[in-house]
Amino acid sequence: MITENSTLRLSEVASASQHTVEVTRSGQKSVQYMIESMAQIKERVEAIAENTLALSEQDLSFCR
Repeated sequence: MITENSTLRLSEVASASQHTVEVTRSGQKSVQYMIESMAQIKERVEAIAENTLALSEQDLSFCR
């Protein structure tokens, strides 16, 4: 009886551990996706800033 309980408990712990590993991997993938997305957003914002600056410079030279 003790052996059966121990075996059952070990099986439950192993299952919980496996689930924890799966959740952790999923979380890591989500974080990596967010990092990549933020890098893309940064590139787009920088491009918009450069375009805005170029348009401002053109506008200033037009007004002179």
